[in-house]
This record gives sequence, structure tokens and C-alpha cells, in this order.
Amino acid sequence: MADSAPALTPEVDVACAVCGELAADEVASPETLAAQAELARRFHRARLTRRSRAALEERASFTQDYPTRLLACRACGLLYRSPRPAAGAVLRAYESDRYPAERLPQMIASQRALFRPKARALAAQLGRRARVLEVGSFVGGFLAEARAAGLEAIGIDPGEQAVEICRRLGLPLVRGTLENEPALADFDAVAIWNTFDQLPRPRESLAAALRVLRPGGRLLLRFPHGACFARWLRRRPLPVRALAWNNLLGFPYLHGFGLASLDSLAREFGLTRTALAGDVLGGVADRLYAPWARVEERAVKAALRARFAHDPGAAPWLDVELVSRRRARAA
Repeated sequence: MADSAPALTPEVDVACAVCGELAADEVASPETLAAQAELARRFHRARLTRRSRAALEERASFTQDYPTRLLACRACGLLYRSPRPAAGAVLRAYESDRYPAERLPQMIASQRALFRPKARALAAQLGRRARVLEVGSFVGGFLAEARAAGLEAIGIDPGEQAVEICRRLGLPLVRGTLENEPALADFDAVAIWNTFDQLPRPRESLAAALRVLRPGGRLLLRFPHGACFARWLRRRPLPVRALAWNNLLGFPYLHGFGLASLDSLAREFGLTRTALAGDVLGGVADRLYAPWARVEERAVKAALRARFAHDPGAAPWLDVELVSRRRARAA
């Protein structure tokens, strides 16, 4: 979704980031992921009414969209891309991500719409003036809604443009990574929305989150559901519309957590899962899309919601709440 995407190429083979297991099964080949990435471009190009290169790149190009193997850990089921760029290269790519200026207003509006109910619910649960840290604030949608709901919210993001956008909007954002900001502390909640799957070292990130959380604090995660993606890949015909409207074609994420892999990681860090909700990606089809495409997106996502209300395995995205029972431990 940014201009820096071509700079990333696979470099290193990796093991499971949750349990360290080396044995894994191939879920999708490099050729399969490359074909799906091209399918995503054709999907959105056919639905855009204005031939906007910026809109197409935002919808169909991602930092982690290079062709590589998608593997599933045999021990915990985590999906992960391997080989992939080294952790330092991943960080540098996010530091330099740039988004077209003409798309920023719509991106900010869609992010605010997605996070408005989440911010209000969090304020109701924690109380106004609770301290919340968001990791990976992007264009500031959650920060803006959290502060509007009365929360004392600040963000951290390595992206140069993200910092520029948030500061221009009057939102407090630290440029950097949580692992390298020891001054941050004493938060009632840490939110990692749409970012946990992109962290190259999730164990270190969890340790850093626990360091800044107060005892009993909440860790809020939102991520693409890897187990659902693997399940959909086995369907014939491939559910292209469900995958495309949820940004899952080509699986442009470093990790695809399922409940088994997430719970395994959480237990090691003294975290207890206290809430789980299936979800879909926030609205994609805006005014640049044909009216029929907007109807299609709403219909596809309504059908998915009805399905995962009874079958959590059918949820393309997951929202999870974890509660800290003890202080941080080493990664």
C-alpha cells in the first residue's frame, strides 16, 4: 500500500516466530501468491470508476507483497512468509512508506470510521482519561477517535510520513518502535491494530508491550486471521470476492495468527485471552468505486458476518483482548 514496496525482496529463511519450530508445511507457493497479487490488481481495477493510479496502488500494492512461500508451522499453526526480508529491512521499509497526498483524506476518514466504535467501547470500559498507547498509528484514525472519546491516547510509529500526518492533525505521536522507547510507561491499554501481523519479532514486541502496561492492563490486537485464509485456499472455486474485499489475496502480511498460535504465545508471557470477536476489513470501496462495487462489498461482508457469528473460523479478521497478569519477561 505504499511506494516503498518494491524495495523489499526476500533475503532470509525464518522459523516459526511463536514456538521456534523449524518444521512447516507449504500453504501457498511463491507462484500462487504472485498470481493472487495480480488477481487483486485486476479485481480493484475493474471496480474503480476513475482510473486513479493512487487509488489502485493503495488497494492492491502492499509492503509485504513480494512472492515467497507461505508456510504453516506444524507445531502451533502460525502462517508466515519465508524467505522474507531481514527485520532491519522490514523496519526501514515502514520508515520510508509514502502514500499519495490525494488519497490521505479518504484514508483518514475510513480509519476513523473503523476505529470510532472501538475507541468509544474502550473509553466506556476503562473510563475517561485512561492512558492508551497505540503501536503503529498509521494516519491517526484510532488516535483521533480515542482522544475524542476522552482517552489519553498517544501513538508510536516508525514511519516518517505517519508522524507528519498525525502531528499536522494535532495528534501526539512518537517516531520509533516500542522496543526502543524505554521512556514510555504506565499505560492502561496497549492497542496494536492492523500491525501485529507486520512485526518481524512478535515476541520482542509482546515483551515491550508488557513493559509499558500497568499490572492488569489490556493488550488489544487486531490482525488477519491466518487459519481462515488457509481454510479459504482449500475451497473450490476460490472465494475471490471475500478474499479481495478483506485484503487477503496474496496474503501480504508477515504472520497469520490463529487462536492456537496466539494463545500459545500469550501463555508464555502471562497473558490471558479475555475477549474475542470476528471482524471484516474496514470499508474499502469509496467514491472512486462503481456503485455496484460498493453494494458488492457490503453484501459480501454482511454474508461473512452472518457466517462467523456461528463459526469463528470463518472470520477473516480477529479482534482479541489479552489481560496482563504479571510484569514483562524477556523475549
